[in-house]
Amino acid sequence: NAIPLPEARELLNEAESRLTYPKETTEKLLSVAERLESLGKAATAARIYDSLRSHSNDFMIQVAALNGAFRVSQHPVEFLRTEIPKVTPKLRRHAIRLIRDLPDDFQNGVIFFKESSLNDADKCQLLILFAERNDSSVHATAYQFLKGNRASLRSAALAAMEHLGNPSDIALLIETASKASEPESALARKALYRMPGEAVDVAILEALPGSSFSNQVELIKAVEERAIPNASKALLKCAQSADESVRIQALKVLATTTDLSNLEDLVVLHTRSEEPKTRREIE
Repeated sequence: NAIPLPEARELLNEAESRLTYPKETTEKLLSVAERLESLGKAATAARIYDSLRSHSNDFMIQVAALNGAFRVSQHPVEFLRTEIPKVTPKLRRHAIRLIRDLPDDFQNGVIFFKESSLNDADKCQLLILFAERNDSSVHATAYQFLKGNRASLRSAALAAMEHLGNPSDIALLIETASKASEPESALARKALYRMPGEAVDVAILEALPGSSFSNQVELIKAVEERAIPNASKALLKCAQSADESVRIQALKVLATTTDLSNLEDLVVLHTRSEEPKTRREIE
């Protein structure tokens, strides 16, 4: 049942006279704060939320109070910039999650990485959340992590590239896909397959001729996964490669993407080929 507001004030005054609030008191005060919030009394609700955060030892009450304080804050970005480094490590991941609820027009997440107290887990969580918001301001941070020597940050950066990547990232992602160990190679492939934009499709096709054989194999896989249109000409050239793995991969993709317009080229390729495995793939 809702506590009348005069009694709620008495309850808060009594609670604030103690160093730690009893559990029953914290639950009542949280209910009061949420009620005040629903009535539009943000300032009073904020006072109770802040009081609970300072005086409750119950972790879930602290989480609820943090969420409430964020909701009633007039400046949510500054609220999180202040609170994320200040709260306990256990509570920090909950504070960082609130980034999802920042205004849609906030696109300057890079400022959150300036805090020196952040550990690698915090940075990974921040990067993924801002990437999911398509905040391009953190692209340079992701690229920096990807070039670094800390595995957790590299993995987070690769996951972020799925949302933030652009044609300039293709070379590094292809190199990672072809030479890195798991899970980084799989994350790099996923980023290559899911990065949005026709410019990425064009860049993948343009990268094919000058790439190493191992990188060409990865690029051809990306052509297939992205269903890049008008790729037959590039794939037919790859099907004539001196490297068997490139030839076979190109022919496998042509088998699922080509049409009758390429039939004559395939017949010529079949006639010229001396490798049994290659001829079988053409057939």
